[in-house]
Amino acid sequence: MMLFIRTGITVIVSLFTSRIVLQQLGVSDFGVYNVVGGFVALMAFIQTSFIHGIQRFINFFKAKEDDDAVIEVFSASLLILFVLSAIIILFGETVGMWFLDNYFNIPYQSMSDARWVFHFSLLASIISLFQTPFTSTIIANEDMQVYAYVSIVEVAMKLLIAYSLCLATDDRLMLYAVLICGSSMFILLCYIAYCRKKYRTCQIRRVRNTQIYKDLLSFSGWSFVGSSANIFSVQGVNIILNIFFGTVVNAARGIAVQISSQLDNLINNIQVAMNPQLIQLYSTGRISQMRELLNDNFKWNFFMMWVAGFPILFNTKDVLWYWLGEVPEYTIVFTQLVIFRCFLKVFERPLITSQMAHGRMKFPSIITGGFLILEVFFAWVLFKNGYPPYWAFVLDLFAIVACIVYDVVYLKIKGVFSIRSVFRSVLLPCLVIVLLCMVAGTGVSYILIGQSFWIFAARLIMDLIIAAVSIWFIGISKCQRQMLIAQLAIRIHPHN
Repeated sequence: MMLFIRTGITVIVSLFTSRIVLQQLGVSDFGVYNVVGGFVALMAFIQTSFIHGIQRFINFFKAKEDDDAVIEVFSASLLILFVLSAIIILFGETVGMWFLDNYFNIPYQSMSDARWVFHFSLLASIISLFQTPFTSTIIANEDMQVYAYVSIVEVAMKLLIAYSLCLATDDRLMLYAVLICGSSMFILLCYIAYCRKKYRTCQIRRVRNTQIYKDLLSFSGWSFVGSSANIFSVQGVNIILNIFFGTVVNAARGIAVQISSQLDNLINNIQVAMNPQLIQLYSTGRISQMRELLNDNFKWNFFMMWVAGFPILFNTKDVLWYWLGEVPEYTIVFTQLVIFRCFLKVFERPLITSQMAHGRMKFPSIITGGFLILEVFFAWVLFKNGYPPYWAFVLDLFAIVACIVYDVVYLKIKGVFSIRSVFRSVLLPCLVIVLLCMVAGTGVSYILIGQSFWIFAARLIMDLIIAAVSIWFIGISKCQRQMLIAQLAIRIHPHN
């Protein structure tokens, strides 16, 4: 519940912040920030892979109530992070700067600011890297209140940063990059202060057990293959779009990704809460309970995404117009495609967590990483032959479907996944909900015709109600409805 409250606040504030930043920077500079910051994220792919390793081992040993092992994982991870940070900085300030100067399609007058954006974005990525052991500890202990509070503080700071751009007269792009970097440092200090005070396992100890380093590096190494391929596909396509179509298309993509990120945050709430339980159930050998939790994970991911995504999907043009005012070309089709992508990620994320719990990341990382790298190659080929930019998003959908199919087959072979159970209890009710909502939503669009804000708001609310009612009566069983009503009654009247 704390994570959902967090998301409600962060979504509203983040979308409002994006509008201000777009207006203050302009379409071109907004595109510059997205493509340069995205390139830095491409180089910081090590972070994503290492997050998986730290979270997996902290959860694994916590389930076994082995605090000494958790301390060793925490300490070893910090040492490895120092080494990885040095590698990222070295690579970024040499190869990265060379690539920025020679291959990016950036207006000449913005090139100086783009270099400063690069430097500070690189520093911000290093700071975020060091948050990993602390956030992993908080999530493993299921201390979601603190995780939610710090996230709310973070988006509030970004809103203040956006407003500060209104006061600046020049160098707004560089100022934005500097302030974003400073906010990352403040958030890191908050996590350090809380974890050092709250958790005994967050202490630095000299780790002589080399097996801890080997296990972390081995798991993270194969996770590195998959994570780097994922970020390479996302940011690689961003760079290719810049090369072929320029910064205006990057701005359109950046807006679509903003919406996608906020929808992903909804699913992340459930996934963050589910991940420790999935890994701990596997580590203690309770596979049947893990399968049941996995099915619930799929369903609740879909329910939350459908309630949020369906109204936007049916009213994309009006949502973008009322949100941004100025809507760059291709933004509408980009947004609709990334929403479809979010629906696919609903089913992929629990599969990835199940693979992490199993601990064998070699073949899943190689195969799924290969699908994502092919996406970048085919995007380059299509754009070379004159295809429009939205084909990059279509290719992404195909790549995710291929990854899901492989994950299902792999986990089925390992005995962690039941296709029949998922089809009966997850896919069938979800399909019925989709068909019902599409028919009802089309009817609402024909009835509520007009361009005024109030008609748009009425359509949005009606679509939201249709999605919620469909889920309540079709997606949720009678027993679950009774349980939810009982829990809600307890929250409203705790002393009765």
